[in-house]
Amino acid sequence: MNKPMKFLKKEIKPLSEVKKTNKALKVLKFSFFFFIACLVLISAFTIYEFIQTHDFRSPVSFQNPVPRKEIESPVATTSALIKQVEAEGLSLEELLEKETIKKFGISNVGFINTLVEKESSFNPLAMNKTSGACGLFQAYPCEKLLKVCSDLSDYACQINWGLSYIEDRYINPTGALAFWYENGYY
Repeated sequence: MNKPMKFLKKEIKPLSEVKKTNKALKVLKFSFFFFIACLVLISAFTIYEFIQTHDFRSPVSFQNPVPRKEIESPVATTSALIKQVEAEGLSLEELLEKETIKKFGISNVGFINTLVEKESSFNPLAMNKTSGACGLFQAYPCEKLLKVCSDLSDYACQINWGLSYIEDRYINPTGALAFWYENGYY
């Protein structure tokens, strides 16, 4: 009846063996944390490079960012617009509506009208004294618009430039207005 209980007997390891095991665990922990730190640095660098090569002013968060590119000069179509405006006697609002329908379809006229109203109140000579933006679409910097439209009172040229800018940067007026509501500019 006096049998020794086996579960109370512990095997005692020599102290030198315990120290080796602890040292191995420390090396393993250090290696693991070093590996994680390297992954974080590589990820941070990759994200930084990605941000530098893309423009995140895209209007909708689920869209891919639109790569940066300059808008080409729409001089040829602007000349045709000026002739059309002179021949038909179109007002700024009528021409904006007509060109928006041509480029984006009738469903986008309201979005463009809202955007131009918010940016310049349909004033082709509008100037933002704080930022230096100008024109119907508040081109920033103003020199971007003046390269194409030498005269700010030429609203046909501004409309053509503004619609091309929106198409290149936001794909459509819906995207530009969504970005405007999110940021207060587009």
